[in-house]
Amino acid sequence: MQRLSQREVCLTAPLWGKGELTSSEDAQEYELNCLQEFADLQAGLAKEGLKQERRPLLLIPEQFSYQWNDQATLTLSFYLPSGCYATSVIRELIEINI
Repeated sequence: MQRLSQREVCLTAPLWGKGELTSSEDAQEYELNCLQEFADLQAGLAKEGLKQERRPLLLIPEQFSYQWNDQATLTLSFYLPSGCYATSVIRELIEINI
């Protein structure tokens, strides 16, 4: 846990497609067990030409800053690595009441 909190290691998960999982041993067994019920989806993604990749499970935006411009307007600024989406970060920052 200490290495994780100090960002020495990074937990990842598969993005399904053609190819083999790069995880090994217990991690690979766990991932395959979790994905068993999605065999049709896995086959479809591979058939469409997507390649097996991995993505981090934890995203910590860098150079994060914010400024309230008025009571209804907030300006956010942050840096994300390639392949990450600002909309995912913003979704985690807001609460939607329907």
